[in-house]
Amino acid sequence: MRCLLAVKGLSKALESDTDNASAKALGLIILHVSENLQFMLASTKSAKEAWGTLKELFDQQTTARKMGLRRALAQLAQQPSESVTVYVNRAIAMQKALRGIGKEVDDGDLVVSLLNGVSPAFQTQADFLSMQDPAPTVRKLLSVLLQAEANQLRKAEQRALYVQAQRRSESARNDQNRQRGQFSVGETRKCYYFK
Repeated sequence: MRCLLAVKGLSKALESDTDNASAKALGLIILHVSENLQFMLASTKSAKEAWGTLKELFDQQTTARKMGLRRALAQLAQQPSESVTVYVNRAIAMQKALRGIGKEVDDGDLVVSLLNGVSPAFQTQADFLSMQDPAPTVRKLLSVLLQAEANQLRKAEQRALYVQAQRRSESARNDQNRQRGQFSVGETRKCYYFK
């Protein structure tokens, strides 16, 4: 909202009740908020008063939101099916939300939260990164974890292909043995005609 008023040259209207631009600024503010807020601001007489009403309203929500976001960042944990990219982006979104409400979270704190909450599958990489001096950046952490994730996916793919090949091979052997009259291990045949 401040940016819109600045672009229109009306940012001074937020500081003074008597500014000529106050009516224009008030109109812009009311037009760019939700309907329920429009009713609250309809009785205000200046842009400064409307801005004060909005600030008071949202500052009350900010304390609870700040506490909730700080708690969520402290308890950040990668979900079992969550990719590294989604996990890191979720943490960055929390950092940006905290910055948006006036609580600065530096990248070092973000890296610590990410390393503490990383999945056990990446614990080796997390331990390696936590021992580095200076502490790694978010980009470095993401790079290392993405490499590890790619390696894990490649190994899982190779295991799946190996198991699939083993099953095909076993199935082909069983088919050959049946054609020769031999049976696979554990397979027996009973004759019901002769007891």
